[in-house]
Amino acid sequence: MQVETQTQRSSRRNSVKQPLAAADTPGAHLRIETVLALTGLSRSQWYRLIAEGVAPKPLRFGPRCSRWLSASVNGFLAERTAHGAKQ
Repeated sequence: MQVETQTQRSSRRNSVKQPLAAADTPGAHLRIETVLALTGLSRSQWYRLIAEGVAPKPLRFGPRCSRWLSASVNGFLAERTAHGAKQ
């Protein structure tokens, strides 16, 4: 009988990618990888914007599980686009 290690379980769980189309689903909970792909920002830039109060804060489902509502991320992107168009 083969015993699965914590690392193997973790890598298997993280190997499932969330499609970018999930951002179009109202009420969807987006993973950090999806948010970064949509915004084009790095992880450190994204968390800096959250700390500054510019980007939406995540929903916390546990100590290592954060998700963002698709509506809040889309609103952030729309606001950034409108702000960029004014300059």
